[in-house]
Amino acid sequence: MSNEVLTLVQKRQAIEQGLRPFLDHSILGSVLEYWENKYGNLPSFVLNRFIHEICDAYELKDYRKDMLKKVLNELSLIERQVILDVNTESLPASNQQELEKTDSSHITIAFIYFVEQVIQSVNAPDLTDFYAEVNKKLSELGFKIDLQKQAILLRDTQFFPVERYAQIITVLYEQYCVFYGPYKADHLYARMKEHIKNQYPKVDLHLLV
Repeated sequence: MSNEVLTLVQKRQAIEQGLRPFLDHSILGSVLEYWENKYGNLPSFVLNRFIHEICDAYELKDYRKDMLKKVLNELSLIERQVILDVNTESLPASNQQELEKTDSSHITIAFIYFVEQVIQSVNAPDLTDFYAEVNKKLSELGFKIDLQKQAILLRDTQFFPVERYAQIITVLYEQYCVFYGPYKADHLYARMKEHIKNQYPKVDLHLLV
């Protein structure tokens, strides 16, 4: 990933989103300030060193891999949003077809974000059973995708219409309720919807949930 296209503020926002599940609010602020002062203007490859230091400092070594994955995911999401915004601004105002295509890309990115966030919030011991139940329900709806293989998901989004995104997200919600209860599911989905409204304001959430 080349997050050099991102500003310091955008990178800080992504790192904050990525670290939030692992650090208390009181600690997160000082960690972000440390990152900004020491690593903020350095290339993206130093991110691993930063995560290593944080995990050592706060005894989070067991979460190092998950933290790095989450932060990289957030950086990638914001980078894709920035690139889409640049492409949108460069389109002729009269070219409605291209604008609609860009809007569809925004929806697809928001959809992928939704799916990835749900999967990442599933406890590791539950993943195999969770995938099995979700894939079973999706198969009953006629989907030929395997959410356990993320590359297939990202590739196959182009083969089914945007109108079906909501069906996948609904299946994920229902199974998340089964595993962790409706309260936790509602909290997770509310947080993701708020993030999408902020990051992808052009996306109609009714197409997703």
